[in-house]
Amino acid sequence: MKKGFSKKALGLGVAAGFLGSSALSAAGARATYSVYHRYQAYRQMMVTRNPGMYGDWDDSYYSNYYQRNECFSDCPTHSHCEWGFCECTDRQTYVRRRHGRCYAEWNLPSLSARPLSFDPFIECTESSTCTTVDMNLICNWNMENLNIGKCECKKDMRWNKELGECQIYMDVDCSSITYDTTPSEVILKAAEKAKKDINEDLLGTVVPLGRTESANESLSNSLLTRMDCKNATDAELTEAFCRDIDSFSFELQPPIPDPPKDLRPNLSCSVVPKSACALAYNTHDCTGGWKLVIPTGELRFKYFSSNWKYRNSIDTIGVKAGCRLSLFTDSSFSGRSLDFEAEQPSDRWVVLGESKSTSYQQMKNNVESLQCICWK
Repeated sequence: MKKGFSKKALGLGVAAGFLGSSALSAAGARATYSVYHRYQAYRQMMVTRNPGMYGDWDDSYYSNYYQRNECFSDCPTHSHCEWGFCECTDRQTYVRRRHGRCYAEWNLPSLSARPLSFDPFIECTESSTCTTVDMNLICNWNMENLNIGKCECKKDMRWNKELGECQIYMDVDCSSITYDTTPSEVILKAAEKAKKDINEDLLGTVVPLGRTESANESLSNSLLTRMDCKNATDAELTEAFCRDIDSFSFELQPPIPDPPKDLRPNLSCSVVPKSACALAYNTHDCTGGWKLVIPTGELRFKYFSSNWKYRNSIDTIGVKAGCRLSLFTDSSFSGRSLDFEAEQPSDRWVVLGESKSTSYQQMKNNVESLQCICWK
């Protein structure tokens, strides 16, 4: 196990489960589709051997959408189609994926975790109703009442209750095949053939950075394509698939977040309470004066209000990891404003008067209202 990564995501010794997540890097997102191509090839081989084995297999869908790299319905703003699924565009720059939706950096909403009981399968008359919940939800009208359908995850996806979004689900159990499992003769022959192809440089061109592999590119070095699905057994095909995708297990491991750092400017500054959104002090080192515990929501420092003493008096702020604090120079959430966002896993601390930023310095003792939201 590589240091800094969580438990194995797929491959040998891993049961059926979800593939990919919003926590993956750009390389991990690309690897997701390389694995998905192999999953499709494996299922096609199994269907050839056992017609009717997969009741949800739909040749029309796969030929019209998956194989053409198109989607059944349009993808919403900040997303694009990738082999039948919607993915965030430029997710490593200014777009982030949360709850199966894509948001611009400057327009991140306040999103609390979806409860396990959250039901995304709402009634619908068009897919746009469903994509407001998750970009990979579509409206299924194949119901008794043809006027109203229900939202459902796209083909080969299921609803991940823990993460609150639709995700690709690979329904293949590799848990009984481990690194200690002796490869079958059929697998060894396929591996030798793959080695020979590599030595003869028959694996095709290198995939340019920034895009996912096509099915042919992904399968060019696959064990599956070097096996005869008519002569190999179901167990041998499954073993080949599990060994095939194991090579992607490292890329598809979500990184373990670094431990939070203590970034307080002074030990006199309190740690932001778990129940709060942020803290504020009227001194640069959090000594003397007052301390304000800021909850999620809004505060206005109007004249003669209970919060009047905090008006135009904030110098130091601490924002809890996963939250964003917005400061305003007017008591009606207007005027000049500044946003302070704290990425996981560490709280963010700023001493306005000591910052090199002129806009930060100008906000010192010039705050008359604020808003604070948390999404993680």
